[in-house]
Amino acid sequence: MLKKGLCQGNLRRDLDPPAAFARAAERGFHGLELRLDAEGRVALPAPYDEPDRAADLARSMGLEVPSTMGPAFVDLFHLELDESLPQILRRTERGLQAAQALGAGAILQIPGYVQVAWDPRSPVVPYDVAYDRSLAIYRELRSLAEQYRIEICVENVWNRFLLSPLEMREFVDEIDSPFVRAYFDVGNVLVNGFPEQWLRILGSRVGRIHLKDFRNSVGNLAGFVMLLEGDVNWAEVTAAIRDIGYQSYLTAEYGPYSHSPDTLLDHLAASMDAIVAMCG
Repeated sequence: MLKKGLCQGNLRRDLDPPAAFARAAERGFHGLELRLDAEGRVALPAPYDEPDRAADLARSMGLEVPSTMGPAFVDLFHLELDESLPQILRRTERGLQAAQALGAGAILQIPGYVQVAWDPRSPVVPYDVAYDRSLAIYRELRSLAEQYRIEICVENVWNRFLLSPLEMREFVDEIDSPFVRAYFDVGNVLVNGFPEQWLRILGSRVGRIHLKDFRNSVGNLAGFVMLLEGDVNWAEVTAAIRDIGYQSYLTAEYGPYSHSPDTLLDHLAASMDAIVAMCG
């Protein structure tokens, strides 16, 4: 069945984790995607930075932790592989261990970049170098994912890389592991594509789905808007979700509101209920 998830960034930052988790549970969400740092610790204040403590807290509220955001290696990607790969392997293994303690079945990673749109200081990596480097990294990471039996799901982000569904499909297929899949973000492709096409082309390779909406008339990072308010064709997207047989988490990825922060969860809950209903 489809379940409603929240990224950790959706939670109120002025509340302690028990209170913040409780608000998510009260509004009918099923799970939380928690953020991991490079050491495999949860980005929550102690003692909930320990994965087992965060998992216990979530379970006590009736929440699952289906996936984690990170640990990432964007800061290492511009380096040559002989320098970066040992660190990437260690970091990802710590993340897989943390995911196991959390009961998560997947971790999200950014697969690399040509340039990071949200960081003006990002170096530029030649596209062919980025592709070959990322492929080499994930051919090494797949054995770790298989060992821990946790999916590493690579997300389509604003990184000027893997810009078409055909390319993303080929990338996942070249890695050739059931534990390396795609984390598809609906809103991220509006700037240059159609999410319903991505979903149908990626098909069974989709391991997790992020929900965002986007307004094309803005056309930059300020264009992300609340679900159902932008240019995502939700009728087509939900039909594609049905067509590929996806039955897992739909996880909203938003930042907190500046005012009346609990209203964000109200808006997300109502919008996601409508989207789930459209999925049938």
